[in-house]
Amino acid sequence: RVIPLSIAADKWPIVTDKLRELLETNKKSTLPLHELFCLAKDVSSASRYTDAERAFCRALREGPLTLTEAAASMGTNAYTFKMERLEKEGVIMRCGLTPTDIMHIKGDFDRYDAEAARLGAAFVANCVGVEARELPEMVYDKVKCALYVNIVKMLLKDKYPELRTSGFDAGLEKLIAESWRIAQDSGKHAFLDFGFRTCASLVGIGAPIHIFLPDVAAALGTKCVIPEQASVANALGAIVGNISATCEVEVKPDYSTAGIKGYTVYGGAHNSYTSSREEAVEIAVREARKAAVDEAMRRGASGDISVSVDVQTNTAEDREKTTVFFGITVTANAVGGVSL
Repeated sequence: RVIPLSIAADKWPIVTDKLRELLETNKKSTLPLHELFCLAKDVSSASRYTDAERAFCRALREGPLTLTEAAASMGTNAYTFKMERLEKEGVIMRCGLTPTDIMHIKGDFDRYDAEAARLGAAFVANCVGVEARELPEMVYDKVKCALYVNIVKMLLKDKYPELRTSGFDAGLEKLIAESWRIAQDSGKHAFLDFGFRTCASLVGIGAPIHIFLPDVAAALGTKCVIPEQASVANALGAIVGNISATCEVEVKPDYSTAGIKGYTVYGGAHNSYTSSREEAVEIAVREARKAAVDEAMRRGASGDISVSVDVQTNTAEDREKTTVFFGITVTANAVGGVSL
């Protein structure tokens, strides 16, 4: 959900200028000052958003803003600037350094603006204290490690079904990641050497998969298969597959000294208040269903759109073992075919 800097600069050339100016300051920061925000859909007139959110959308109409510029446009600073809801709902998009940019730097991909990628990478490298030439290999290793770890976790869930519900604790996660390191440093861990192996071949699809998957397959002691049309397989799947959208609506109790006096439904075009729990859930279900269908249609779904709804009651026990009601989360998932 991050637009690569190389793609952003191809669409808005000023992005390259902004990154060059940032690099020339020689700043080091724990904040992602090289990232920018751009407008995906204008909601500056939508009443369900705050005045600040609508004002920020208006500020982005002229083009992307860096984190520093975005904060300044709202009269705040980069440390306190917060627009999470707009980003979560896809109203604004973040532009940042991604593996796609690293591929441009290494010459494995050259469709967009490689200079913007190099500038962004140079800034990040300076912030984390490594040479700019070292960063691309570090990122490639991160991608390969993430692929390896997630494949191993899938294999373990298949072998030990209880992991599907219990999950992986931090110790096991660390052990899996360490096995990737050991696989890369073969022969250097004679005192303690371990790893994961599978007889299942890894079949890769997607344009960059040939860069990452072979080393992952080697670490798992198996073979890698890259089909002839691997580069367009994801695009084909998107065309013939289904489109889905999910929406959550929260129901929160309004407590008084006498107990719960009402319920607020947060979501949709506006908030609703009712004294009836049953009515609040009905409103939430209706709002969630509509929002999920609308979003699925916006993404291109058409025809018969099926909707499933899950109603989750959120409770906890206090020290006296009394059950405390925190609210209800209604989740609607809409699925429809693609309009061709």
